[in-house]
Amino acid sequence: MGTAVNVSDVSQAYALPHGHEQEAFGDAGYIGVDRRDEMKREPVKWHVAAKRGKIKTMREGPLKDLMTAVSEPRRRPARGSSIRFML
Repeated sequence: MGTAVNVSDVSQAYALPHGHEQEAFGDAGYIGVDRRDEMKREPVKWHVAAKRGKIKTMREGPLKDLMTAVSEPRRRPARGSSIRFML
């Protein structure tokens, strides 16, 4: 499901579950989804990613290292570094 730019994802989360889900996963845009009135009657356990700012303020240690490793986007190869075939 996609939303318009001026509509938050969390406000449309009630339309996502089909009725058989037990768990749902979302990015940081879904923070607070489990506290919304329309979602309280749903038996779905939400797993929502932390915001980057919260991860940055964490104490140094193995938990922060894990959160940083999981949340970093995968890097694409530099432009022009792909394999080129001779014709």
